[in-house]
Amino acid sequence: MSDERERHELEGRIRELEATVETLTSELVDTTERVRELEAAMDAETAEEQSVEEGASGWVPASEEVEGNGSASSSDEDGSSRDSDEIIVA
Repeated sequence: MSDERERHELEGRIRELEATVETLTSELVDTTERVRELEAAMDAETAEEQSVEEGASGWVPASEEVEGNGSASSSDEDGSSRDSDEIIVA
């Protein structure tokens, strides 16, 4: 009798665990879908903000030099040039 009772309890526990797994799986699918929707909305918002900023701020590509700004490189005493933002370790 003890074996049958134990078996019945284990089967009940298995049903509970299966129900939990189904619920968690469903919640995971719903959450994943919601995350994708939010990411798509954020991407669209970011793209819109970038296009507005580029159009309204007089954006100039980095390859073009803006009047009043010097070149990004400077010449050393020996005539060789190096970027001004380069870190030199002695």
